[in-house]
Amino acid sequence: MIPVPSVNFKQELERLLRKNPNQIKKVEKCLSLMRVDINHPSLRLHKLNKRNYSVSVDMKIRIIVGIDGKYIHLLKIGNHDEVY
Repeated sequence: MIPVPSVNFKQELERLLRKNPNQIKKVEKCLSLMRVDINHPSLRLHKLNKRNYSVSVDMKIRIIVGIDGKYIHLLKIGNHDEVY
């Protein structure tokens, strides 16, 4: 699958990495797992509504995605309270 980041996602990712530069490896690992298998158990994928799903980077950081065929639209990233 092909991850497609939104403008909002890019801005939130930049803000997240500015606060916590050590998160970059976790985010990269999560994105690479998504490319290979969106249903990988460590991603803890779960449905939020008709269109959106949540993926866990770690116990605090979440990515909100939309899945459309072979594309994964990266919509939001941040801690649990920020993205929900």
